Amino acid sequence: MTATASVQIGRRKLGDWIGPLLVLLMWGFWLVGRLLDVQTFAWFLITMAVYLVASLLFLVWWFTRSSFTWLQRLAVFAWAIAMAVVFHLLTARTIAQPFFLVQVGMPAVLTVWAFWVLATRGLPGRIRTAGLFAAMVVVWSPFLLIRETGFHGNLQADVHWRWTPTGEEMYLAERKAEPATPTTAPAARMLELRPGDWPGFRGPDRDATVRNLRIDLNWSQNPPKILWKERVGPAWSSMIIVDGCVFTQEQRADREAVVCRDAMTGREIWSHEDPGRFEESMSGAGPRATPEFAKGRIYAQGALGKLNCLDGATGRLIWSRDVGKDADAAMPMWGFCNSPLVMDDRLIVFAGGEGHKGMLAYPLDGGPPVWTADAGKVSYASPQAFGSGADRQILMFTNEGLFALGPSTGQTRWRFPIESKVGLPAALQACPIGPDSLVLGNGADFGMERIRIASDGKSASRQWVTPRVKPNFSDMVYHDGFIYGFDGTVFCCVDANTNARRWREGRYGAGQVILLEDQGVMIVSSEDGQAILLRCNPDRNEELGRIQAISGKSWNHPAIAGNRLYVRSDSEMACIELNPAAQLTSTRQGRSSSAESQSMPVRGAIAWR
Repeated sequence: MTATASVQIGRRKLGDWIGPLLVLLMWGFWLVGRLLDVQTFAWFLITMAVYLVASLLFLVWWFTRSSFTWLQRLAVFAWAIAMAVVFHLLTARTIAQPFFLVQVGMPAVLTVWAFWVLATRGLPGRIRTAGLFAAMVVVWSPFLLIRETGFHGNLQADVHWRWTPTGEEMYLAERKAEPATPTTAPAARMLELRPGDWPGFRGPDRDATVRNLRIDLNWSQNPPKILWKERVGPAWSSMIIVDGCVFTQEQRADREAVVCRDAMTGREIWSHEDPGRFEESMSGAGPRATPEFAKGRIYAQGALGKLNCLDGATGRLIWSRDVGKDADAAMPMWGFCNSPLVMDDRLIVFAGGEGHKGMLAYPLDGGPPVWTADAGKVSYASPQAFGSGADRQILMFTNEGLFALGPSTGQTRWRFPIESKVGLPAALQACPIGPDSLVLGNGADFGMERIRIASDGKSASRQWVTPRVKPNFSDMVYHDGFIYGFDGTVFCCVDANTNARRWREGRYGAGQVILLEDQGVMIVSSEDGQAILLRCNPDRNEELGRIQAISGKSWNHPAIAGNRLYVRSDSEMACIELNPAAQLTSTRQGRSSSAESQSMPVRGAIAWR
């Protein structure tokens, strides 16, 4: 063998390692993202770009493998494309999101491809080619055994065995086997807001803050008790609690439902259903918005834009509108997610319509909008009230910035534009910091920033901005100079004055948080259905206790009324009794007084109904 031939063989052997190194690079990016929990949307885009570049380089490497004939190289490439198409078609009913096949299937196929070429260097080309054909079939075959039902908050696929029923299927089967027998309240009854009730999205002030409530913080010795647990249809709606009733929305096969349950037992009182189903492959099916209560009525918006006014006691339909038609608005990518807001005698909804129809105000008694206003065209946040008295205004965070509108006329009082970098749609509520400051979060677009409203109430200016904290899915709370919330899917604390991140700990997924202001503690509802008690401690993540409350994927905001915490997921809802701090002694002794019995109901057995 000549020296030239030896060099060529050596180069060919060295070149055989390039393919394996490329696939190791792809898996390395995947592993780094999982271990470091890098901000999800930005990392997803970066990972897809790395996969694309690595795949193109892999093809260049493959077509330069002279140990295979050109016909063999072309045949393997064509077979790889054909297998991807065939298995995509075979799994279309169970894996609706092609990103999952790209994220997992493509690296797996390229890995087997590369290492087969490396391991079979001494075999004839036809055997190596046939082996690649068989290996690709084997790699794709496991996808026939699984079902992907959307994604988690970190953009990892939610995967189950193909033959296991979904939460919705189990719920519908149970309803068919044991139909609900609603007990409708008398028509003459009018629900009234009681002290401690939770009448709207994220509470009375839409800030996820509970006041005038103190609970026992010793969850190790006096853990909260689950009073009831019920299966529910899929939805990302939160709950409101008014006058002993809990209201939410859910999907029931091809119908959207507004449901009223007994807050003490979970038993269904009434439901109002409309034909329609919104579903997309990233987050699944069901309504997204939370109902609003005012003057005995429930106002609820479905994912398709149907806006209903219902009698709170009976579920009787009072009036209905199509928000999309009223605003000339296109269907949003993830449906109408915006919870309606009642201010004075107006029902405020975001629609994102054309021709200054971003925001609509309906009369509470029904009819066409009394005013419309420009407030941007894309948002998955909800309108919220801010200020007091004559300075009271509606805030709406959208792709074009934060808008402040007058509730009576919809006139723009001020607007704070944002500088969009990647076009990530707004999805979070503005977090109030005192009477004249707000904190905004929008993940990969700008991170987090604090703005101050001018003393004349006509403009707003930036105080600080930080790209180090990227809230993109979960809302924040504020307590004693510090902001607590999620950086991606990891809980964190940020100094509200300096924007310095104090700590980043607690992997609770795409969870949500409620602040119990009087005691300086928080309850986080994690993505996997846990309720976690945390102290508002700017120095460290101080966890005081946790319980597993529900199963399923819980992106829904929790709610608190009195000493009861309500949590839900895409398949279950539960009521959790929080032991009151002021009644620990009497609770241990058996609750002798009738007053205690009213605030601390008798615990019933957990059962599916």
